[in-house]
Order: sequence, then C-alpha cells, then structure tokens
Amino acid sequence: MKQGDTFNSISSLVSSSGKFSLNFTVRTIDGSDSSFLSIMRIKRDANKAWIANPDSSISPSSSPLLTLDTNNTLKITHQGGDPFVISTAPQTNDSSTSVVATLLDSGNFVLQEVSSVNGSMIRVFWQSFDHPLDTFLPGMKLGVDHRNGHIWSVLSRGSGDNSLSPGPFSLDWDPNGRQLKMKKDGVVYCTSGVFYDGRFEFILPDVSKKRYNFNIVSNQNEDYLTYTSKNDPSDPEPEWVLSSDGDLSDYGAYGDDDIIDVVHCDGYNIVGGCVKRGRPSDCVGKFGDDFEIKKGYFKIINSSSTNASRTASWIGTDTIDCKANCWQDCNCLGFDLSFLNQTKDARCEFWSVDCEFIEDLTANTSFVFQPKSPHSPPHKKIDATRKWFWICTSVTAALLERPTHHVNGLQNDDGNISIHDLIIFSYASVLAATRNFSEENKLGQGGFGPVYKGKLMMGREIAVKRLSKCSRQGTLEFKNELILIYELQHTNLVQLFGFCIHGEERMLIYEYMPNKSLDYFLFDSRRGGLIDWKKRFSIIEGITQGLLYLHKYSRTRIIHRDLKASNILLDKSMNPKISDFGMARIFVHNEEEANTNRVMGTYGYMSPEYAMKGIFSIKSDVYSFGVLMLEITWELWKEGAGLQLMDPTLGDSCNGDQLLRCIHVGLLCVEEHAANRPTMQDVVSMLTNENMSLPVPTKPAFCTERIVVTTGIAGKGPENKAWIANPDSPISSSSSPLLTLDTNNTLKITHQGGDPFVISTAPQTNDSSTSVVATLLDSGNFVLQEVSSVNRSTIRVFWQSFDHPLDTFLPGMKLGVDHINGHIWSLLSRGSDNNSLSPGPFSLDWDPNGHQLKIKKDGVVYWTSGVFSDGRFEFILPDVSNKRYNFSIVSNQNEDYLTYTSKNDPSDAEPEWVLNPVGDLTDYGAYADYDIKEVLYCDGYNIVGGCVKRDRPSDCVEKFGDDFEIKKGYFKIINSSSINASRPASWFGTDTIIDCKAACWGDCDCLGFDISFLNQTVDARCEFWSVDCVFIEDLTANISFVLQPKSSPHSPPQKKIAATPTRKWFWIGTSIAAALVVMWFCILCYRLRRTKLILSAAKIKGAKIQNELLDFMKSKRPTHHVNGLQNDDGNIRPHDLIVFSYASVLAATKNFSEENKLGQGGFGPVYKGNLVTGQEIAVKRLSKCSAQGTLEFKNELILIYELRHTNLVQLFGFCIHGEERMLIYEYMPNKSLDYLLFDSTRSMLLDWKKRFSIIEGIAQGLLYLHKYSRIRVIHRDLKASNILLDEKMNPKISDFGMARIFTDNELEANTNRVVGTYGYMSQEYAMEGIYSIKSDVYSFGVLMLEIISGRRNSSFYNADRVLNIVGYAWELWKGGAGLELMDPTLKDSGTEEQLLRCTHVALLCVEDNAADRPTMSDVISMLTTENISLPLPTRPAFFTRRNNVETDIITWKLQLISINGLSNSMIAGR
Repeated sequence: MKQGDTFNSISSLVSSSGKFSLNFTVRTIDGSDSSFLSIMRIKRDANKAWIANPDSSISPSSSPLLTLDTNNTLKITHQGGDPFVISTAPQTNDSSTSVVATLLDSGNFVLQEVSSVNGSMIRVFWQSFDHPLDTFLPGMKLGVDHRNGHIWSVLSRGSGDNSLSPGPFSLDWDPNGRQLKMKKDGVVYCTSGVFYDGRFEFILPDVSKKRYNFNIVSNQNEDYLTYTSKNDPSDPEPEWVLSSDGDLSDYGAYGDDDIIDVVHCDGYNIVGGCVKRGRPSDCVGKFGDDFEIKKGYFKIINSSSTNASRTASWIGTDTIDCKANCWQDCNCLGFDLSFLNQTKDARCEFWSVDCEFIEDLTANTSFVFQPKSPHSPPHKKIDATRKWFWICTSVTAALLERPTHHVNGLQNDDGNISIHDLIIFSYASVLAATRNFSEENKLGQGGFGPVYKGKLMMGREIAVKRLSKCSRQGTLEFKNELILIYELQHTNLVQLFGFCIHGEERMLIYEYMPNKSLDYFLFDSRRGGLIDWKKRFSIIEGITQGLLYLHKYSRTRIIHRDLKASNILLDKSMNPKISDFGMARIFVHNEEEANTNRVMGTYGYMSPEYAMKGIFSIKSDVYSFGVLMLEITWELWKEGAGLQLMDPTLGDSCNGDQLLRCIHVGLLCVEEHAANRPTMQDVVSMLTNENMSLPVPTKPAFCTERIVVTTGIAGKGPENKAWIANPDSPISSSSSPLLTLDTNNTLKITHQGGDPFVISTAPQTNDSSTSVVATLLDSGNFVLQEVSSVNRSTIRVFWQSFDHPLDTFLPGMKLGVDHINGHIWSLLSRGSDNNSLSPGPFSLDWDPNGHQLKIKKDGVVYWTSGVFSDGRFEFILPDVSNKRYNFSIVSNQNEDYLTYTSKNDPSDAEPEWVLNPVGDLTDYGAYADYDIKEVLYCDGYNIVGGCVKRDRPSDCVEKFGDDFEIKKGYFKIINSSSINASRPASWFGTDTIIDCKAACWGDCDCLGFDISFLNQTVDARCEFWSVDCVFIEDLTANISFVLQPKSSPHSPPQKKIAATPTRKWFWIGTSIAAALVVMWFCILCYRLRRTKLILSAAKIKGAKIQNELLDFMKSKRPTHHVNGLQNDDGNIRPHDLIVFSYASVLAATKNFSEENKLGQGGFGPVYKGNLVTGQEIAVKRLSKCSAQGTLEFKNELILIYELRHTNLVQLFGFCIHGEERMLIYEYMPNKSLDYLLFDSTRSMLLDWKKRFSIIEGIAQGLLYLHKYSRIRVIHRDLKASNILLDEKMNPKISDFGMARIFTDNELEANTNRVVGTYGYMSQEYAMEGIYSIKSDVYSFGVLMLEIISGRRNSSFYNADRVLNIVGYAWELWKGGAGLELMDPTLKDSGTEEQLLRCTHVALLCVEDNAADRPTMSDVISMLTTENISLPLPTRPAFFTRRNNVETDIITWKLQLISINGLSNSMIAGR
C-alpha cells in the first residue's frame, strides 16, 4: 500500500509469495457482527495470526476501509465513527524514498520507508510483529526491548461470545532463567525447561530440533527469543497459538501438535514443565500429593462443621481453578465438578476434612485429594517433651536452613544453602542449574576441568566445577578439596556448598563469584584498568589474611601448594577468595615441613625447594604469594627502577611508596632459602605498617633461565622449547654460536672450532625486485622465504620449521603426510634426564584413513583421539575442545593432514600441545595446563578415554575387564620345575609400570610382577611371576602387581575329576558359606564406618547428622532413641555437630559428680567429661534458674557452629533431656583465664611471654569474628572467665550465648535488652543499648588491663573515690607511672617497654567515644609493630564506679538489674 491507497472489506492484501493475506473478517461478539482487520495464513480453516483492532470492534455495515493517507498515517476509517489509527510514520522530504505499508511473506505487516528506485527497505517505523496477540509466528520475538520497555508477549483470548477479549493466560520469555513461562493471571503455571542442544526440555522433545531453529539474543538493547522454521518442504510452517484455556499448540503442524497443555499443571504437578505452587505453610501435604478421580461421594461425618461443603460458582472455569483452590486450602479434601455430573452450571463444590469419601462405582466422579499423611487437628496440651521437641526443631532449623521435603534429607539442592551445609546435589538439579552445561554458562577452564555458572530453583547462583575425565587431578584431589574446604571458614576463602557424583562424573559446587578470577583482570590491558591501586592493595591484603588463617589460625593447619592468580576469585565487591584446595596438605601445628614424591602445582609459582626436592612448608605458600605480588625482574629492583613494574592502567591512582613496599615484601617472599622468607604474619605487619623497616632482599631463586645450548623457539610451557633447530647436534655455549643467512641464501649456525650446522638453503634468484629472508612469524613458524622488495609480501616459501616439528604441536602446524614427497609430519617425544633432546619412544601421528590421532610407543598404538564429529574429537578435552580449538582436516591427492587454530578468545591463552617423555600429551598454552591424555593409564587392557587394548596371545583365557591389582604380599613358587617362575628383566630409564604391565599382559603365563624400585632396590626392573606360582597376601610385605582375570587363570590341563554328589554339594556349601561371610563382613564394615566422611551420599558427616536430626525432630523421640546419633562415644572430628544422648553425658561426667565440676557461670555449672574412647569434653549445663535461656542456648549453637578459628572454643554438640539443656565443648585442661590470672599462686604460671601470647590470640580471635568470618559477629560478653586456655596456654574465646550477627555493611545496632558483664561494657552499650564491633574493642581493652595487672576490674581504690581498672590505669598513665599497673610477679621480666605499649593500646581501646577506639586490625598492628607511633589516649569512660560488686547483668534500657539479687549496679559517668 502506498500513500493514498485504500482497500475495503472485500479486498485483500497478499504477501509476495502468497503465504499470508490481510483482509477484513467478520465475527459475532455478544450477539452482534463485528469487523476486524486480520492477518491469516492462506490455507483452509486458517487461524487469525494477528488482528489490528481486537478491542475496537467496527460494524461491517459501516463500510470499513484500510488506508495509508498522505500524512503517512495507517488507519481504519468507517462511517459514523472515529478512525482507528494503527500507526503514523514521520514525514520525509527525500524524493528518492517513500513510505509504504507491506505484508511480508513472514506474516509481518510493516509500515516502512523504502527506496523509490528499487523498493529496498530503508527503515521500519512500525510492524505487527511488535504487537502479537495469541499467535507466535516464526520471526516474532518474545522478550523485552530495554530501550523503550516494550514487552513482546503472547496473550490468550477469551472464549465463548467474547472471544477477542484478553484471556488469563500469557506466554512470556524469562531472560534471566532463559526459558519460556506460561502464566495465568501473572502466576507461573509451567515453563519450557532449560534450553540445551538447540531445543527446550519440555517443548516437543521428539520433533523440536527437526522443526524449529531457536535463537536467543541478549544485549544491552534487548533480550528475546525468536525462532525460524527448518524449511522442510514436507512440513508446514509453524504457527504457535495460545488458546483461551491455556493450551499452547502448533497449528502449522498437520496434526496440531500440543506444545504445552496447561490443564495438567494443577499447582502440585511438576511433570512436563509444570510449576508447583506453594500450599500454605501449615498444610501437611507433601511432595507427590495428588488428586485422584474416583467414583463415589463425600459424606459429612461432623455435622457441626461449617466447612463441610462450600459451594462456589465460577461460570466458564474448569478443573484448573478447582484444583488450584483446593490445593491452597489445608482443609480441602476434594471437590465435585458439577458439569462432569450433568448439572447446568459449571461450578466447584468443595468438601473438607470433616467429611469422608465413600467409593461407589454407581455414583458420579469426584476429585479426591490424597496426601501422604492425613491431616489431624492440633492437640491443646503440649507436654515438656513436646516443648523441647519444638525448641530442638527451631535450633536445628536455624542451623540447617534447608527444605526437608526430600526423603533422604540430602537432595535439598533446589533451595537455600546455609553456611557449612555440605549438600549432595542431584545430577538433575545441576543440569537444570547450568542449562545442561551450556557453553553460555561456562565460566572458564582449570586443571580440574571446566567451571560453569548455575542458578538453583530458588535463585541462588552457584559455580559448578566439573572434573574432566582427562584431568590429572583425580579422586584424591576431589576428596582433598571436599574435606579441607569443609573444615575452613574465612571470608577470604571460597565457600563450598556441596558436591555431585554421577557415574564417572564428579562435581564440586561453590558460591558464585561474579567477577571471575584475578587473572581475568590482571593480565588483560583493558580489564586491568577496572582495578585501581586501592582495589589491588585490598586484594593483596585479603589474600594475606586468607593465607595467615590457613597457616596459623584455622584449627587444621593448611599448606595450599597451588596459590596463583587464577585461583584467586573475586566477589561482587572485588574481595579476594582463595580457591582450589585439591592439592592442599594438612599439617599438624608443630610440623615444620614435609616431603613428597608427587610435586604438584603451577610452574613459576613453585618455590625452589618444592620444585626441585619435593619439600614443602608454609614458606612454599609464602613464595607463591611473593610471585603473585611481583611479576618483576630482579634487575629492575637492583637498579632502583621498581616503579617500572607498575601496571600502566593504574595511572594516578597508585600510591608509589606503597607499591614499592609491596615489591620489597614480594622480593622477601621469594628468597631462595625458605628460612629467609617471612611468615604470613610478618607479611601482614610489613604491608600494613609503613614505619616498619624492612630487611634488604637478596637475589631470588629462579632468577634466570638455564643456559640453552640449542637454537630454538621458546613456547609458553615450563621451559618448553616449541622448536629446536639442532636437537641432535648440540653446540657448546662457549663456542660463540651464531645464526646467519649468508649471501648464498644458506641459513646456518656457525660456531668456533666446528663445522657449521646448515638448516636450509634457498635457490639463488636474479630478480632484483625480490629477496630471500628468514622470518619468525607470529604463529611461531620460522620460515626461509622469498619476499617482495617493495611491500615485503611473501612470494614463495623454501623451508619452514613447521614442516619439522619435534615434540610441540602449535596452531597452524600439520600432522599427516605429504604425498608429493613422502614427508611425514609427526610429533616425537624427547628423552628425559641428562639426554633430554634425544628421541623418545612416543609419537603422535595422524591416521588419514581412520581420521584420528594416535599416540604410539615404539610403533605400537597406545591411544587414539576417537572419531572426529561435530567439530571435535571424542577423547580430546571433550568439555573445552569446541571452545578452544578449530580443527581442520584436509584430504586430497597431494596431502592428508590435520591442523588446528585457536578460537582467539582473548581471555584464553594460545594452545601449545606438547608430547612429553612419558607419553603425556598436554596443552601447555592453557593457564592450567590441560592434560589431553596421560598415556600412563593405557596399560594394554584399559580402553577408557581412548586407550587402545593391545592383544594378548590368542590362547589366553583373559576376558575384557581383567586388571592388575596392587597388593601387599609375595609370590611363592609351587612348581619348582618351572623355568618360568621368575624372569628378571631390567629396563633402565623407562616408565617401568607401563613396560611391565604391557609385557605381562602379552604373556599368557604371567600372573603378576614386582617392580624393584618400589621395594627400595637400586636398579629399576620388572620381575615376573608365572601361573606356576601362587600369590600370598601379607600386609607386612612389599607391594606387587597381581593380574586378576575374571575367569580362572590359565593352567595346564588336568585330569578329569568326577563330579560326585558329595563334591558337588561340598562346593555349593562352601560357596554359600563364603558369600555369607563376605556379606557379614561388609555389613560390619559399613556399621563401623558409617559416621565417617567419605564420598558417598550417606557418609558426608555434616549432612548425615543434619538429616538424622530432622528425622528425630519429626518423630518426637528423646535423643537416646535416635538411630545413628549414638556417635558420642567415638572420635570427634572438627565441626561435627553431635546430638549427645543423656546416658552418654551422665556416663562421661560420672552423673555430674562434684569431683568432675569445673566451675560455675551465668549459664550454669560446667563439668568435665570423658567419653568411652578417651575423648575429654566439657559439659555446660543450663541451670533452670539461669537468666540465660532458650534464646542464648540457640544463639550459641548457631553461632559457634558457623565459626572456625584456633582462638575460638570448639563446640562438639548438645544434649536435650526433658527440661535440661547442655552444650558439649572441647575440654580445656587449663580452665579459664580468670582461674589463673586472679590467683596469687597460679598467676605465677603466666609469665609475660605467655600473657602477651594470650593477648595476641584473643585479638586474633576477635579480628576473625569482626572481619574475616563469613558472618560478622559481635561477642558482647568478652571477659576473663570467657577466655579458656588449652594445654599450651593458647586462648579460646567462649560463651557465644549473647553474641549477635551483623551484616558486612552494618556498623551498629540498638537493643532494648542489654546483656553482658558490668565493668566490661562500653558506655554507649550500657547506657543506650547501642553496640558495634567497638563494644568488643572496649571489653578487650579492659581485659588487657586485667592481664597486665593480674587484678580484677573491681579491685582498685584510691583515697577519695572507688576506681575501676580503667580509671586506675588512666590515673597511673597520666601521672607517668604506668609500670605500677604491672602485676608484681612480672617484675624483672625485662619487658617494660612492651608492657607499657600494651597499657597504651588498652587505654585507646576504652576511649569514651566509640569512633575514637581502634579496630581489632589496628590493635594487632599496634601490638606487634614496635615502631608504630601511637596516638595519645583521652580520659576513658566509666572512670569511677559506685560499688565493687561485679555481676552479670541484664538490663532493659537504662535499668540495670543484678541477676542474683545482691545489689543494684548503677553506672556513673566520668
């Protein structure tokens, strides 16, 4: 249609190919005919794909006309009414263009500007596809336009006489969940499922990929889904229609395929994409409850009930409304649907649980709700057991914060994950969260395997670390990471949520880090600008704190062993999180170093003693940390040019002095000798204290490369030479080698005292416009070529290094054969040790017939890459191959070869495949060094991951699956006449396991072998044993490799033995007895080990205990009846939270005997206990008259379970028995600090060194609570009696009953309930109820003064007034007599200066104004760094006190009430 064109009700506008038409159609609405402008596909019984005026009906008798007027307005005019404007285009003064309205072949009606010359589209002003109704055609969009907020959505129409009014159902695109959602009145009824492999999970899974090409677009302008047809001529064009009752169908299909039938989504059914809508919280219905259609009727059994039947009529509704309403009503037992029972009006008649359903096959049908457990009314009386049951339930719920709808309690991966819950995730939930491990969800790749972003059903984001089958990190590292990271809790350590095991697959599920890893920013010129110096220093500081925690303050001392930039993750606030604990090792706290034969980690970050000798310690991590800070050469520092290290992107944001200090500390960390490196605690002090003088670093380890006496091209792997010109002709470095291209075009290496080594010679050329040059290309290819003298373009190549690969396969190289000259492109491994450039036994070849790569050893195939399909090889890094490599196979009469290129992902390093001396094929270009294949595992019988089974002789009885088992024992010759009993053979310098297994595998008589180097002999050799021997198991002997075939081993033929009945039954009986013994043994082992942490779903300790707790809560049983919780008599691991039986507590404490009583606190008495295994415990028994009640009991359980630090007391578990509540802790043999400190005799045990160590430990514990635990905690009751001392006098902060959790950005809070101990409370807390981390700092200051003086807070006087310890210390300090505060037992200790400094810091901590008090981080710096100048303290708060009674108090605002009734304590200001 052009300007001025019109068409009436008998005209049509047809698309160019005749697929769609635009015309007026007549429909009857509310008994009257109405005319609508519609687009329909030209076919029989066509659907109205689009309607211009669905809400503005026009009478057919009013002669409607569609017109595009001269003002570019597209409108419908009609007699007797205003025109219906569809859209108006702006005016254009360009005579070469015009505005037209066009119906396209896609069914899209567009108002557009086109060229007047050729009719090509210039721009679109309006299109019908932007305004869909109930039809979704190919090319339409569902989603949102972020520029104008417009939403593309399909909306159902009404039914009956008003069929064009908006209906209740909509089809929307969820850009966050990347799935389609069907809603009714805004409530989601079903989803399409995740998009994976070109289709949606629940959209016609059998035909979707054959019929639709889906396309998802997400950018800053728009988020939408669209689709096109596969253009199969035998298949009609798709046409999705959302019907009035919520069915989504494809009307384009011959059979009208139902895509989604929402009638089945009843609110409880989740099959086929249906979404479960929650029932009220007090309903007892559980997952799987269903409505059953039964013949019968409901009978009222309680006639007084007002709920027996509630009739409601909703005309035009169906079973969806009835089911949904019944589902939402806890009292609903079922309903009748009257139109099913032949009544006139459609209505739901509900029946309550005061009815019963009587089945009667002659009656009508009813919908009966069948919950798993029946509803029962609540009982009025709640006894004491029930009361404590609910208390225990609330405690456990607070600890777990998990849904419990799954039977085993572990499959709760769909919802909230609380800190330190270790969850077993189902494979289905991981698939759903990661959209079937889609490429768009992939975050990166590490040595472990790929990492994917995921989103659980409740919205929590996760990161899934998926173990690659090709990874060299295996089960050991997987278990290591699970065990270690579960034991650790620090804000600078990544949080592990759980794991998933599915067949051969292993996955670790972590918190998601939105800013990826440090290397993602640090090593990218553009992204590096996003982290200024302030952020970088904060990241350095966070890493130091995380390492310090691992080395010193976690309960298990950890050496990380793989600290590097890619293992530092960054959260949304750019806070660093140390990750990847697969290679970490646990040390005991007094262990200095260890040795390993298995050196693991990343080259460049390894300390010299670890890389060269396998010796590792905390100083190994310090070295890695130094490398992480540096990235600098020694020469720059030596020449005073340290600032040249600065990243240019830092610009003016950088603090030069601070940067130079970091470089200085970094160089100290990479000292060659471990003893010269600082500890992480020293590093923290060096970095945070600018006035601290630093020692001068010496030349670091690994400062220079080894001397290279070959001419080659260096790759990026650890000392990998991508190509070497003269591998077989080494030249002495002292002979002054020179690479030259002479006038004869000969490329050669000359050297003194020897013949030149000729690389290649190019022919002479007489053309002056060209020249011969040798060029190193960016690909790593060194070429001798003829180039144009004008523009240096290549004319021809005479020779190239890529034609002569050694052990490295770079992008652009070839593997295969040149048929013209017979040259073979192949990789050949190098030798090892002192002859590292000699040819090795392994090769990597291209098989042009099988179209696969092969690794061979001495010509025998050990491994193949598998077939090439879908752009990748079956066994070459299947998880990352498509993202990392572009493979290309060329086959013609001249050559057959494989080559590859990089995907050119700027965040991913260039590939660099290396075949090493032991046959491992590795991609050293990757940051994490991907293992493509470790041929060590290809033993001749193993075919996993591409390994090739090498045939045994034809007469062997071996079958697939036979294996070598490593056993303790020895082979004994039973046939001394055999000459094959032992055949020693020595192969020096080989991988003996591969050789021995291969040789034994190839000999039918071989039963097994010993490897002498494993048994401490000098020479490495294989000693074989034949089947004329027998293997004797002996746990005290050395190990042997024993071949264990599935069938009996080969043996010489025997004489036939008659199968007599006696012999037959003897063997049957023996077999049965053996089976019973094995079964009994397995059951016994299971029962003995069921409480230990292993990689089985039922054996993750934390999850197991929590699951059993839930079972206990539901069963309302006392704790001693809980199966599986009677583990309080065994070994207690850190962080196990145990429900102790009352009987076991009685036995441990000797019935709470007086001789076992340790003391008395505000909570109640504390008893020493001894479990049956000898484990000592402390039992804190809540007194019934204690002011600390259920709230404090729950608080302590929740908080101390979440905290992990060596200076915090460890909670083992709890016990509830009737009205009694008990907390069970680790036993502290030196009791509490006040027990020693305030006793004139016992205080002698605390010299100043121990006291300062105690002060430092308390400070570190508080710093952890305030800053570095994942939950920020204010203790609120820090005092001497709450500091426990272990056997080494290490302090442990205890009693968290009054503690409070803060969010990270919360500075202070207010309470009406002031709790704590008088004398330790800050003024703002005691007087106004305001508390913050500075409240604990005040308490710590008071505690420091007590430790210095050895006297209680309330024991100070002077002539005119009563002073507390704060006032007394201030008076002495002000008068210059600070040393008079010192405990007399400390005299002559020679530590007066340190003691005065502690007094100074303590007075700063008790400042009147909370803002003037230091943080605990500042306190630690002040205490540990002597040359920091301290600010002068001012007069403290609570300078005097009215009386000398120290008591625990609970106050309500300004009223302070003593709990023991002895006195009222009034607070006087200064």
